[in-house]
Amino acid sequence: VIESAKGQRIELVEGQDRPAALTFVVDDLERWGQHLSSLDLQMSAGDNVIEIADPDGLQLRFEQA
Repeated sequence: VIESAKGQRIELVEGQDRPAALTFVVDDLERWGQHLSSLDLQMSAGDNVIEIADPDGLQLRFEQA
């Protein structure tokens, strides 16, 4: 479960037809980077993108809008 904003959460549910990656397009990538970093997540950052490898193998990608 990822808290996207105060009172808003995103929950990823495992299933047979789940994708290999999930991309979120966000307005404030820097803010997301700070938030994800505060959760002690291993992430890689590049130009206008942050990627996180979920422990279950799902690749989470955050891109600047």
